[in-house]
Amino acid sequence: MLTSRQNDFNDLGLIGHLSQAVEDEYIFWNLVVNLRLSPSELDTWTLDEMRKATALLDMRQDYKSAWNAFYDVGEKK
Repeated sequence: MLTSRQNDFNDLGLIGHLSQAVEDEYIFWNLVVNLRLSPSELDTWTLDEMRKATALLDMRQDYKSAWNAFYDVGEKK
């Protein structure tokens, strides 16, 4: 099951690939999109605060992805 899923992912190619211009601003836009903040609301944040918040958002997404993958495998047994 997991092998066929991996093949499916490989066939899809690059998903969610960002241009270098956006990649350079990922921390900022990740917070705007995921926390639903306006860009002006982040004006008072330090770069260190933005990095910490982005790391927490990324960790939460990794946890959700792992949970969903486990649940999907368990569901189909």
